[in-house]
Amino acid sequence: MEHEANWGLEGDGVVENLFYYLWCKDEFGGGPSLLIPDTVVYKFTQPAFWYFTSKSGKVKKKAKASLTNVQIEKEFCRKSCGVDIVAYYIYMLNGMSSLNRLPSCRPC
Repeated sequence: MEHEANWGLEGDGVVENLFYYLWCKDEFGGGPSLLIPDTVVYKFTQPAFWYFTSKSGKVKKKAKASLTNVQIEKEFCRKSCGVDIVAYYIYMLNGMSSLNRLPSCRPC
């Protein structure tokens, strides 16, 4: 296993490697049980990874086929009734972290 000092945790406001390590299985074939919001990591303006908590409480990663903007919007909007904000988009702008709220997708 890599030395911990090699685990880069810098990024554009989202700690990409943190989600990867939460998703990895340990030597017993499991991983940590914790709740995380659905998190889509973009690389070069394209969705690269989508992490979520399964019903069993384990961190999972969606298949590459689910990583389309249409599928992401559909899933994020699926349960948006009564909620004005369905997601946050965190990114770097001129070296400073910025945050945008994505409005509800459709009226309920």
